Amino acid sequence: MSEYLHPVTGMKSCMAPDPDTRTPAFIAPKGACDSHCHIFGPHEAFPYHPKSTYHPPDGPKESLASLHAKLGIDRAVIVQASCHGPDNRAMLDAIAGRPNDYRGVCIANDRLQAKISKAKSSVFVGRGELGNQLSKVCQLIMAGVE
Repeated sequence: MSEYLHPVTGMKSCMAPDPDTRTPAFIAPKGACDSHCHIFGPHEAFPYHPKSTYHPPDGPKESLASLHAKLGIDRAVIVQASCHGPDNRAMLDAIAGRPNDYRGVCIANDRLQAKISKAKSSVFVGRGELGNQLSKVCQLIMAGVE
């Protein structure tokens, strides 16, 4: 297996998503939800974290929306990708574009973790975040979420 490198940064990467995803014969039920997906970049707008060990090909919100449309997915939980570290802007940008359909799980930086501890909650329904990702352990807090 050959190693893939990001074309701009030269960091370890992976294959880009299939640009020719076809609509499946199976029809997803109305309201179908992708419970774990990621937004990657675009790198120019949302750079990868300096300590990231990989830089995937761009997978912006438009690509995710297009893929979901082809698959019949109406809603999604976007999980912050570790390559972006605690800079949740790419995820929040995608949620802002579809606030009724998208929710997210963020990676909390030290400042946000302090606020979470103080508030005794990690539910940020107003911004579309339903949980937070602490270190390498992903915790989805479902309190008060339907």
